[in-house]
Amino acid sequence: MRGVCLVVLLTVVLVWTVSAQTLFTDPYPLEITVGEEESIDLILDSAPDGLKAYAIVLNVDDNVDITGITLPDWCQFTAVEEKDYGWYVQCLDTNNEITSGATEVVLATINVSGVVAGSSDLFIQTVGTTPDGWVLGIYDDNAQPMFDENVTVDGAVRVMQISISDLTVVGIEVEGTPIVNEVATVDVTIANVGDGDAEGFNVSLYADGELVGVKTVESLVAGGEVTLEFEWTPSEAKTYELRAVVDPDNVVDESNETNNIMTVTVEVLEPANVFVEDFSVNVTEGIVPLVVEINATVVNTGDLAGEITVHFYIDGSEVYSETIEVAGGSVEYVTYIHTFTTSGTYNISVNNLPPKQIEVQAQEPWQWYDENHNGKIEDQELIDAIMDWIDYQITDEQLINVILKWLENT
Repeated sequence: MRGVCLVVLLTVVLVWTVSAQTLFTDPYPLEITVGEEESIDLILDSAPDGLKAYAIVLNVDDNVDITGITLPDWCQFTAVEEKDYGWYVQCLDTNNEITSGATEVVLATINVSGVVAGSSDLFIQTVGTTPDGWVLGIYDDNAQPMFDENVTVDGAVRVMQISISDLTVVGIEVEGTPIVNEVATVDVTIANVGDGDAEGFNVSLYADGELVGVKTVESLVAGGEVTLEFEWTPSEAKTYELRAVVDPDNVVDESNETNNIMTVTVEVLEPANVFVEDFSVNVTEGIVPLVVEINATVVNTGDLAGEITVHFYIDGSEVYSETIEVAGGSVEYVTYIHTFTTSGTYNISVNNLPPKQIEVQAQEPWQWYDENHNGKIEDQELIDAIMDWIDYQITDEQLINVILKWLENT
């Protein structure tokens, strides 16, 4: 029906003179922001001979989208269709609502949305035909076309970029190595990657879902960063999830609300726990001079390296000490060798461990001369003992002890 009405109208056109009407938009220019949608009226400035019908195609630049078009209530046989070549708009004033002398006639209300910042023209095709064959034009009551060329409203829509902030967490860092039951400092860095300054917002830090603390930032300029220090005392050795949230209360209007959270994992370690676990002695009894090797076992059940001084005692008196470092989860050994030259019962201890007892026995006189350490007295060894007896270096009883041992081998 739309095409029929216009075709009938146009077929009676034989000769015409185009008058000086113009098209404009109101408001001009329409100022919107990116993502904002508003409407603008397309207006015919005057209709000296009334208005019979119009069929036009509307287009805008790529930084603006036309989202819809509404026609006046007086329009009949209307058509509003989005085509691949633009928006086709058709209207007939069959009731003669727009009479001769009318001014500022609203032809269409156009809904537009800002895509990117910049200025957009409104292109109105008022002559020719569409690719699918519809004749275009704006006609008065005498079926005369008002325009002999297409119309462009320069800068009809101006799209502006809003200066809006965009807060994001760019870093979570624990200073040093976090240790169980020790205060750790957690640095949380916030950046404003938006175009506008941000005023008055909070930053929250959580460890495994439990709130560690909340810090308030009074302001953060566009492009700026701020690092906040939180104190955190982990209660056990394990892997924690630290989560920082900027603007958790959503008090700041941001261009992107999906980048306000950062999560990292942090390994919390046991402190060094170094102690002497045990010690051993290689002999528990023997004859003077008795050489005893004492071996201390030192362990570290913590995760970090630590130092300890190992003290060796004989009958409560320190005879040796050594300081060593033991890596986390490792075992080290410290050895001390002591020679006992006097017979007796001795208590050996290391650090605070219970003592171990050894018996040191005196040598028999024949053992003094057993130079081969074979448990026998050889002839020469007997002669050496007799010579010492002659020089009064041993007693009669001691010489008899040597002779008796010598006789065992004869």
